[in-house]
Amino acid sequence: MEHITTPAIRGVNVPIGQNVRAERVRRGEKQDAVARILGVSQPAYSERERGAQPFSAPELFLIARAFRIDVSVFFPSTIPDMPTEASASSSPGLSRTAA
Repeated sequence: MEHITTPAIRGVNVPIGQNVRAERVRRGEKQDAVARILGVSQPAYSERERGAQPFSAPELFLIARAFRIDVSVFFPSTIPDMPTEASASSSPGLSRTAA
C-alpha cells in the first residue's frame, strides 16, 4: 500500500512519532521491543517514529495498550500546516460534490 505524503500529513506524522518516541524513551523501552509488538522490523518502526511513514490507528492502539496509557497521548493538540481550501480543492481525487 502506498502512503500519501503531503506536507500537511507529514506535519501530523512527525509530532505523533515524536510523542510515541518520548513515551517509549520515558519507559526505557528499545525500538526493537515496540517493533516486535507491532510485528514490524526495527527500521520500519524507526521510520514511523521519525514521521517518514505513518503509524496506523491499530498500531497506535497496540502501543497505547502495551504502555497502559490512553491513545490520545500520541496526538498533537493542534494540526500543523493544514492545506488551505484552495489547495485542497485543487488536489486530484478530491471533490466537494456528492457522489
